[in-house]
Amino acid sequence: MSDFKVGAKKAVVAIEHLLYNISESELTNVAAFLAQENSVPVTTYCQKGGYWTFEVVERFLLQRGIKCTKAGVGGKWLLDAPRFLRENPSVVGFLDTLTLNSFKWDGAQWKTPTASCTILPKQSLVVIHKMWIPFEKFYDKTFHVTTDNDKWTRYECHPTSCWRMETVNYEGCKSAVKQTMREYKKSPIMMSNSKEILMCKPTSKGWKTETLLNYEFLSLQASAKQVSESLSTLLVDHIECSGGDRGWTVMAHALFSAFQHLKGRLNPNDLSNFSEEEIQTLKDYEMTYLEKMNQTEEV
Repeated sequence: MSDFKVGAKKAVVAIEHLLYNISESELTNVAAFLAQENSVPVTTYCQKGGYWTFEVVERFLLQRGIKCTKAGVGGKWLLDAPRFLRENPSVVGFLDTLTLNSFKWDGAQWKTPTASCTILPKQSLVVIHKMWIPFEKFYDKTFHVTTDNDKWTRYECHPTSCWRMETVNYEGCKSAVKQTMREYKKSPIMMSNSKEILMCKPTSKGWKTETLLNYEFLSLQASAKQVSESLSTLLVDHIECSGGDRGWTVMAHALFSAFQHLKGRLNPNDLSNFSEEEIQTLKDYEMTYLEKMNQTEEV
């Protein structure tokens, strides 16, 4: 807990330096809420004259979607280097939990409310960051979040509920998964989890799994792209070697289905081998031909 004697209104100064102007009553309300929540006197968190503890600042920020994460403790740095963190659009700045000194990058140097700073303290520092920024680009679609600690739990966010996080536990749902897999029991299927992409093949003794690609050290997007490129090459080679015209038809329908699923819009001209100039020439020729045919019919 920060010291009440670090200076009057240090909490207000810190927040306004990092974010925007606030009223003292907002911090006092937060202090009252913490006191009621923990069944302690309100003087535990604030005193007359404009003194508030770090806990009040931390809860005030959290209510606005901004988190305080430990960056330095006992002279030891816990996160990536500050020069790397300052490039993160979610990072607002740093705050000393004992003195309530705030540090903000101005594009050239770290600055406190009153001066510049060349070295950040590592004793009791937290980084102030906007929690929603990493998920901001997903706020027009449904997304799911899984963690390593919760083996069978998935947190689902849907646009229809304004992305309210719903906790769904899939433990004990093996029968539902098996029922889905039975529909494809005559052919291999591809599955993916949080670490790898698997090929599942039906056998007389059950499903045999083989790892196609482990993406523990790759992003899911990069891994999926790599698998897609490899599959496309293998499929084209297979069709050309087998000599079957049906293969190209199957591939065309599969690609169209994927394109449609991703809400792509197909223009017939997109599939033509003619250039835009050649297509326009053909259209002009067609118009001229139709005009001459109409003239002939009139004669």
